[in-house]
Amino acid sequence: MYNISTALYGGPLDHTYQLGMMRFHWGCDDSTGSEHRINGKAFPLEVNRLTKPTAHWRTCSAHK
Repeated sequence: MYNISTALYGGPLDHTYQLGMMRFHWGCDDSTGSEHRINGKAFPLEVNRLTKPTAHWRTCSAHK
């Protein structure tokens, strides 16, 4: 497993956000795969990102 830290900050954001998880959804052809639609159209791939303000993340070692 990789230990990579990715942060999103700046612009109109009030906090620094830490990326916690990414999920990819894809289908078997170019007309399906995405969970959501834009103007009724499905896409072959969708990426979901889970982020939280950095101050709210706990490390795994903090739970032990």
